Amino acid sequence: MSPPSHRAPVSWGFPIAVGVFLFLCYLLTFPGTIAPSVSDGRAMYMITQALVDRHDVAVRSDSGKGFLVTPAWKPLPLPGGACATEPAVNAIAEQPGGPYFTKYGLGQSLLAVPLYVLGGVIGGAYPTVGHGTPGINRAEVQAAVTGVYDPLVTALTAVFLCALALRLGWPRRVGLGLALLFGLATPAWPYTATFLSEPTIGLCLIGALAAILWSADHPSPLGSAVCGGWLGLALLTHLADSLLYVGVFGAYLLVEAARRNRWANLAGFAGPLAVVLLITADYNLARFGGILSTGYGIVGDHHDLHPPRTLQGLWEGVYGLLFSPGKGLFLYAPILFAAAWSWPRFRRSWPAGAWLCLALVAAAVLGHANT
Repeated sequence: MSPPSHRAPVSWGFPIAVGVFLFLCYLLTFPGTIAPSVSDGRAMYMITQALVDRHDVAVRSDSGKGFLVTPAWKPLPLPGGACATEPAVNAIAEQPGGPYFTKYGLGQSLLAVPLYVLGGVIGGAYPTVGHGTPGINRAEVQAAVTGVYDPLVTALTAVFLCALALRLGWPRRVGLGLALLFGLATPAWPYTATFLSEPTIGLCLIGALAAILWSADHPSPLGSAVCGGWLGLALLTHLADSLLYVGVFGAYLLVEAARRNRWANLAGFAGPLAVVLLITADYNLARFGGILSTGYGIVGDHHDLHPPRTLQGLWEGVYGLLFSPGKGLFLYAPILFAAAWSWPRFRRSWPAGAWLCLALVAAAVLGHANT
């Protein structure tokens, strides 16, 4: 089968059916809550709670576990017994008694608000829930419903992957295989049980790709603006991770946009990003007193600073991310070895898009190659 070189109309029924199937698969392993042991996910859930319940970004905890005080936001060592790669620090405050803030972005917490509200409606709809039923209360129902966020996002990402393959002219079996391999044969499935931000970032990248690669011609100003919107959401979710992706897409538009529309494309691309950066600056100012203060690096979590600061750290990080027994991507998703065969075929069909995807992969590896 020779690679296609055209764009085809997309009937969304087939990709949506694939997404529904994957979502039902994810429900088989859905934990039914936001696991307290996953501090990143728990902290982002606390922001959702604060936004809905108190219209604030300061978080609260009944137990106070993982809440630390750091006067004047001076860096502190990790608390005793904490793991270097999972410090279990949910929030920090400048003085005892708070207010306490997390270092995580607003994006995912905002997107999860409808599910949290729905959980509150369901939890309050039955007199037995929270009124005498052992082990069940409204808060647990809210956590369970909000926890469906990552399964939904991952299934939607598979829908976009399948639709993009169809748009590029590949047959349905290729779109189906691509979506199923992503959804069932990579860490995408385990991540559906965590409420971590990686599924959200993945959806944003696929959305950005689809926005500027949907047209058979050069990127359009509208497509560039939609791409910027998706990347703006990624920035709002995790700023440090997503800045590299913004650079990659910006370089692609600078090279590939038609000369007559180049600046219109770049302006459309930059508009949503500027809005998001202003929101992020205000968010940082409200939390830590400075527009550039994100909270990272304050409590011994230097492993979370992207990218690594030394060549040795870069090498160790790349090896650890791709091949180590702890989190080696090729070890846990060996289907990725097939990229050595599939990428050249993709490049023959769509050279610019293939190089864009490769650059995004390189940016992801560089951004996460931290020890």
